[in-house]
Amino acid sequence: MKLRELLEKKNAEYLDTNVTNMGKHGYGIQLIDKKTKKVWDETKVKTKKDIGPAIKDMMRNHDKLGGTSKMADKSRHRNK
Repeated sequence: MKLRELLEKKNAEYLDTNVTNMGKHGYGIQLIDKKTKKVWDETKVKTKKDIGPAIKDMMRNHDKLGGTSKMADKSRHRNK
């Protein structure tokens, strides 16, 4: 599944992502709770092609730490 499809399927979920271009410093990524606007995780990557793997890693960590998002769960349990 492509990253775009994964992000489109999350519309019913409570998680959202925010990617900010920080110029020569790369891109800032935030994993945000849609309901409370709380930032669950944030990271910075240098290139645009690193955004997808970084979001997937953030989702996996969210699921490992007890998050209840179906999308985050799918990022860990792809073959089930």
